[in-house]
Amino acid sequence: MTLCKNIREKGLFMFVTNLDDFGHLLSLSNYNTSHLHNDLWQIFTNLEDWEQKYIHENYSRIFSDNLVEQPCPDVYWFPIFSEQACDELVQEMEHYGQWSGGRHEAEAVMNFMVRYRPDEQPSLRPHHDSSTFTINVALNTKGVDYEGGGCRFLRYNCSIEAPRKGWSLMHPGRLTHFHEGLPTTRGTRYIMVSFVDP
Repeated sequence: MTLCKNIREKGLFMFVTNLDDFGHLLSLSNYNTSHLHNDLWQIFTNLEDWEQKYIHENYSRIFSDNLVEQPCPDVYWFPIFSEQACDELVQEMEHYGQWSGGRHEAEAVMNFMVRYRPDEQPSLRPHHDSSTFTINVALNTKGVDYEGGGCRFLRYNCSIEAPRKGWSLMHPGRLTHFHEGLPTTRGTRYIMVSFVDP
């Protein structure tokens, strides 16, 4: 306060802001090196770095710039993960070697990943999710990594057949949005699913 008083008495004006990031400390006390992509597991320990690396560059603008789309009734589509996050999630799960089928065997607090292949599990039969809301994130690219696939909401006869990598589809789970996973006809399609019960 004395510094500010002395500068003000000399007629000097100083502008100070804390909005610029000039660096930060990393917490390495819980850094586990046993994973394929160790930084991917730092969401709770080094959140700032994790967000910069893994959150989609436009995520913070989804509401201010109206980036939320509504491709089907009460289905919202918006960017959430970076390309790197999607790639590392897929690589991590392939390294782990266990996938969820229609029964969601690989759940972790109602978050799971599904792999669709023509010869393995090409689609998912019509169903309701056991959630209030469901978030479904595309982890790779149609036309590059796979053909076919997508999600169809039967009640509305509305399909999302070319989901965008890193973008999330959010829709009601239990009652209104009876849906199915459309058949993957070539390659491998990866999605991450979260069941949300607020």
